[in-house]
Amino acid sequence: MLTTQDRNFYLSALSAPIVLPAVASLFLMLERVYSGTGAEAGIVYLLVLSLMYGGVPYFIAAAWAIWWLVRRAEDERAVRRVMFRSPMIVGLIVGLAWAVVFTIQDGDIGSGAFLGALFALYAIALGYFYVLATVLVRAILLRQRQLPSASS
Repeated sequence: MLTTQDRNFYLSALSAPIVLPAVASLFLMLERVYSGTGAEAGIVYLLVLSLMYGGVPYFIAAAWAIWWLVRRAEDERAVRRVMFRSPMIVGLIVGLAWAVVFTIQDGDIGSGAFLGALFALYAIALGYFYVLATVLVRAILLRQRQLPSASS
């Protein structure tokens, strides 16, 4: 059985792929505050791109996941199953959406499919990064006993 604390943790984790890129976008808009050129600049730009190219599909998937987590999720095992499948689903949606956009724009289904596949791979890799971060943070919090033991 998921506790309210468990649900709140996962609801917070669902917000990270929108909140972190939004904060990175603010840094870019406030050039006086942020003028990075090193590795941190690359991370900021990757986050901004993830919001630009995958934000709407992720937002739709996250809205469903929030509904499911609040209304239907029974235990942590079910949450983990959804969590580990979600990057593939979002990546597929992102890839298909951008394949259609590029095919319409260029009139070439081959280049549209190729670019859609690249966007899908990017979304999947970034999605699994967020999943890994969620798993690690959850393990650290459980170890420090700030969260109740995971129900299985």
